[in-house]
Amino acid sequence: EAVLFADDTTIVTNALNCDTLVTNINEDLQNLFDWFTRNKLTVNTNKSNFSFFGSKLQLDKLERLAVRMNDVQLE
Repeated sequence: EAVLFADDTTIVTNALNCDTLVTNINEDLQNLFDWFTRNKLTVNTNKSNFSFFGSKLQLDKLERLAVRMNDVQLE
């Protein structure tokens, strides 16, 4: 789900496991980047960031996974 407000965009998603979650997020981010490009909009990946919410056990598993937009790793 994408939520747009002024010049901010938020993507909200969930999954049953970490690998699926990160795969889905990376696909969504690439689709979003492609949409922005087609519509002559830019994304400042230096200002883009992400947050995960979950239990400590779930969050510990996410540390090794990379979230990327247009081949740029987000922090």
